[in-house]
Amino acid sequence: MVWKLAANFLVASTLLALVPADAANGQQQQHQQRGPRRAKCLNQDRIQLYDGHDKVLHQRLQSIRNEMRTRPSTQSTEVDAYLVTSYDEHMSDHLMESDQRLKFLSGFSGNSGEAVVTGKSAALWVDARFYDQADHEVNCDWKIFRRGEHPTVGEWIMNELPGDSRVGADPHFVPHSLWINLDRQLNSEFIKLVKLHRNLVDLVWGSRRPLPRSGSVKVHPMWLAGDSWDAKVNRLRSNLTAMRCDAMIITSLTEVAYILNVRGSDIPYTPVFKAYLLISNREIILY
Repeated sequence: MVWKLAANFLVASTLLALVPADAANGQQQQHQQRGPRRAKCLNQDRIQLYDGHDKVLHQRLQSIRNEMRTRPSTQSTEVDAYLVTSYDEHMSDHLMESDQRLKFLSGFSGNSGEAVVTGKSAALWVDARFYDQADHEVNCDWKIFRRGEHPTVGEWIMNELPGDSRVGADPHFVPHSLWINLDRQLNSEFIKLVKLHRNLVDLVWGSRRPLPRSGSVKVHPMWLAGDSWDAKVNRLRSNLTAMRCDAMIITSLTEVAYILNVRGSDIPYTPVFKAYLLISNREIILY
């Protein structure tokens, strides 16, 4: 009888010990999902009243949500979340004003970040070096996370959305590695990452969006370049032959400028121009 009572006591004690641990884990996950507390958002859980530029950013966020409900994608007419990055179609770090979609939507002017908007929440991921800047520039609609910490973009989405949800994005502005990894991660929870035909930020931006710059292009002198453009192309072709490749598509603006020995002025303070370059064993095609 005594050993039965002792066994029951041990079981009960174990269960009691487990309950606080589970509760603590749940609270920790909830805290991570909400992100660090922000000094200017001490009443973050309450309804925010905005004025000035913060009000403008709040209205843009609401407009994106309206577009999420109405704009067609590849499969249907609605997405449950929308992904925005800080890149242009060349994955450039420095952008012309017309490509600064993340800044237009969130107010964050740093050159590296990702944002996700859902029907009820919005989150921004930045490098640690940009965290204080983001905290200052972004209003209290946004949760801010540091890259490399938890939750990641995928983890946050999976905690925010149920299975069978759809996350939309413009594939032109999402790095291939990010798309593949995020798609694989979301699929594990039956959440779909879908390509949208039209960029939702551009639709909200509308006629206010600055026109893309198209500056002059000039030849970079060989005494500065260090080698002629045809010598660079020949070396590239030799490497392609050694790798048994027929051609190479170059999308990086700095690489296009380097291999052709040309410089541009499409992006402020960066001597590049918008272009794609195809080099095969017989042709060089500049788009």
